[in-house]
This record gives sequence, C-alpha cells and structure tokens, in this order.
Amino acid sequence: MNGNTIDSITLSGFLDKIENTYGKAKRMWVMDRGIPSEAVLAAMRAPGREISYLVEVTLYQEDGELYVLAKEIAMRRKRLARR
Repeated sequence: MNGNTIDSITLSGFLDKIENTYGKAKRMWVMDRGIPSEAVLAAMRAPGREISYLVEVTLYQEDGELYVLAKEIAMRRKRLARR
C-alpha cells in the first residue's frame, strides 16, 4: 500500500483483498483502536459479512506469563451508544 495513507481509509480495501484472495473464512481481525472508523466497523458487522473483530485489549503480566485481556464488542458498542 502507498505510504502516508490513513489506516481507516485503507482498512476496507485490505479486508476485501484478503477475502478475495483467500476466500471468506471465520477470521478474527485484531487491530489497534485507532485503525477502524465507525463506518468500517458498521460494514464489518453488516448482514452477509459479519466479520469478527477485536479492537481493544489490555496486556497483563504475572509470574513470567503475558496475558491478553480482550474486551467484548458489546462493551465497545455500549460505550459508543453513550456518546
């Protein structure tokens, strides 16, 4: 992809490219919360596409182990609904 491009603009094309190249599958897309726009997330949730994604995680380290704590999509939706 070209440089100096906003991630939220390239994400839709990237998702389409992966699906067109490798087919639709039960993938879990993990991304930084600054990457997807609300419009892209809405398209990912659309009927017929229904892509699974994870946007927010917290890293937790204990006894030499690193844990990734994932927040549910429902929690994100609830927070966004309050805005």
